[in-house]
Amino acid sequence: MQLLFVCTGNTCRSPMASAYAAAVLHRCGREDIVVRSAGLAAWAGSPASDGAIAVMEQNGIDLTGFRSTRVSAPLLDGSDRIICMTGSHRRAVAELLPEGTDRIMTLLPGGADVPDPFGGPVAAYEAVWQVMRPALDQMLNQLAGENKNE
Repeated sequence: MQLLFVCTGNTCRSPMASAYAAAVLHRCGREDIVVRSAGLAAWAGSPASDGAIAVMEQNGIDLTGFRSTRVSAPLLDGSDRIICMTGSHRRAVAELLPEGTDRIMTLLPGGADVPDPFGGPVAAYEAVWQVMRPALDQMLNQLAGENKNE
């Protein structure tokens, strides 16, 4: 299975989500699930933002080697679940992948948006992390318990 987290620039929200998801799934022994992230307006090769690096470091995850990726058709086609940070991201991905809309979702329940902390202080990134983490934990608990052979 391949999970793809999508945001705008792929330097804050989606790298935080994907790095955390990969770490949790690894601890659960789910090496069969590949986790990636990309941005709809990403400058390919950009590092994670300083705030994202700081917040994830506090959670035992190293984002210093992360480099951004732009959303592409092959990346979308190869993803089994595409988790978007906002409703507008979801709609943009659905336009790029009209036959795969059943694979596209927003991270937060009810399609609520994860706020964009880009350019803000570390406290803004921490606040976003506090919004994201419960939804990630719920999704990852479900994935970790799924049959590996499905």
